[in-house]
Amino acid sequence: MAIRNAVQCGEMQQAIERTNAVDPAILAGDQELSFKLKQQQLVELIRGGGVEEALTFAQAELSPLAEGQPAFLEELERSMLLLAYDDLSQAPTAELLTQAARQKTASLLNAAILGSQKQAQAPMLPMMLRMLQWAQVELQQRQPLPFPQIEDLVEAVPRLRVTDGPTLAHAEQPLPTAGFGAASNPPPPARVSRTPNVLASQPGLGPMAAMAHIVALQDELESSERDNP
Repeated sequence: MAIRNAVQCGEMQQAIERTNAVDPAILAGDQELSFKLKQQQLVELIRGGGVEEALTFAQAELSPLAEGQPAFLEELERSMLLLAYDDLSQAPTAELLTQAARQKTASLLNAAILGSQKQAQAPMLPMMLRMLQWAQVELQQRQPLPFPQIEDLVEAVPRLRVTDGPTLAHAEQPLPTAGFGAASNPPPPARVSRTPNVLASQPGLGPMAAMAHIVALQDELESSERDNP
């Protein structure tokens, strides 16, 4: 935000220095953005009336960038045209002096900074998949009931592994009878997995669904710890 405000206020040298402090590669790796910032700096020098300083800056900073670059050379000529007018508002390129021009430059720089920071961040999906695999292994070791698992990380579809162990549904079973034909108390029903089975019907698993699946598995782990202290 401070860098953007510096550009909008015409403090171009400050904006460039702060950008390099954030990441020197932002300007070093983008010649067009570097030229735009220095062109805006030249405009600010002309606005302030520093004719000699503007000429020196253009020759030292912008001319080398414009060599062999027709688009850059044209923009440099448009900027230098301002020096031919005592009343800058009468110049045919007076739009370079508007606040909108500052805003455009600020937006270009802001987008480059955000793009650089985004690339530097570690992607979350691999980390989430590692968490998912760990939660599945932990839950499988702590309780015998089957639950939807993701085994193919490319397909990323939770599937219920069918085993010979306890089923998830409450199956109807005949009540055992005592010696005189009286029904005894029925055994408690098998605990039903609370893992959202709706995930098993999804064609794919996005990052948010993967996180929901991880949370569900963590709930199962906590429940297993309470049931088996």
